[in-house]
Amino acid sequence: MEQNKKTNFTRHFFIDLAKECGLNAAVFEQLGSRRDTEIVVDNDTLEMLVKLQEQFARLEEMGNDEYRGFYIELPRPTPEEWRDCEALIADGEYDSEEEFIRDWELSNPRETVWYHVGSARYKEKRTIQFTDRKHSYFTIANYSRYGDRIGDRFYPEWQRDFLAELALYFHKLIDAII
Repeated sequence: MEQNKKTNFTRHFFIDLAKECGLNAAVFEQLGSRRDTEIVVDNDTLEMLVKLQEQFARLEEMGNDEYRGFYIELPRPTPEEWRDCEALIADGEYDSEEEFIRDWELSNPRETVWYHVGSARYKEKRTIQFTDRKHSYFTIANYSRYGDRIGDRFYPEWQRDFLAELALYFHKLIDAII
């Protein structure tokens, strides 16, 4: 996306950008449904968090702790992104593609979902939080709010990939805004 080019910010802009970066609401919902909604970064991903917050720093501060926040709109996953229909039919979980599609629609009733993104930094503590202003879906931070946790700090590989997609999305979004 070319910087300093006038961008028309329609809802399709945000949805198309999310799709381009491989993001949809399913991952946010999955992260928010876990018991521990905290992703504590380390090593390589700390560098990603720092760069992401440098992108946020291009936006105007909104209070203490270098806070910046805004809303994003993400599309629901396509049926193909949600689950593998053919494999589930073969396993007997569904009798037909129509049954699978009904379940997909029930599980993903909204075509798009809005999330509030807030970035804050206090001294060396860095946090990016994703909420709907009532429910906290997940937090990415370089420290644990729950004290010294041992053993469960590290996250699966798919979360690392998700963080890379998220960083790309915000880089492109903030470039378009600025």
